[in-house]
Amino acid sequence: MSQAPSAISRLVPAGALLITAAAAFATIALNTIDNGRRGSSEAIQLIKSLWYASGAVQPFAAADGVGAMPAYPFIVGLWQSFVGADPSTARWLSVGLTALSSLLLFTLCRRLTANTLIAAASVFMFLVTPAAAYFHATATPATAGTTLHLAAALLVVQGLGRPRIWISVLFAACLVAFVQLDRTALASLIFLIPLYVLAIGRARALHAAIVLAVVAAGFGVGYLMFGSRWLDVLRWGPLLAPLWQVAGLAPSTFALIE
Repeated sequence: MSQAPSAISRLVPAGALLITAAAAFATIALNTIDNGRRGSSEAIQLIKSLWYASGAVQPFAAADGVGAMPAYPFIVGLWQSFVGADPSTARWLSVGLTALSSLLLFTLCRRLTANTLIAAASVFMFLVTPAAAYFHATATPATAGTTLHLAAALLVVQGLGRPRIWISVLFAACLVAFVQLDRTALASLIFLIPLYVLAIGRARALHAAIVLAVVAAGFGVGYLMFGSRWLDVLRWGPLLAPLWQVAGLAPSTFALIE
């Protein structure tokens, strides 16, 4: 009989934090959707989503302009084909992805700490920080990138000491999707893949091969779909661009993209 009140007493503070976080984020998000200023980066994503969805402009064509990965405009264009092409609907997509990110963050922290209150506190800090809450209610690739990054981290934890093929495949798919959203994510693969291989504990060579094969296949699909300019944009990111320059391997077409 004494265990039930004890369990409730542990859950009440966590529940209060989560409810407060949800209410605070909802307030900021609703205000952002209705009144938030649309910067140039958000405007570019919205314009490209209309171009890609209608087929008026193809990624990396001359009219496409700024060199950026095409996945997010495709996602927004697909979403808006169901809910309507309006800037506010693209922001609602970001709000939904932020809710999913909060769930992933809570699950990740709960599995790492076995403490519901700490997991709730992490979600509270994630959602209540005003600048972060505002940014995660705008139509930019960062929101989807946060979701994929947290999903990859959760899969690392899921695979701790328990290597499973389906987790390795999902982990690699998250990395490919992450890079397709933002070329800067390519640098994170350098850290995430070794972290995953070290974490699984057993059959490391097999699962490293699976992850690398799925990543290579994903990059191959990107190259087949978009050609060499996609590859140029992909490898011209932070940390890697100076290395290409030093090695004399800087992409010759990149000046035409940016």
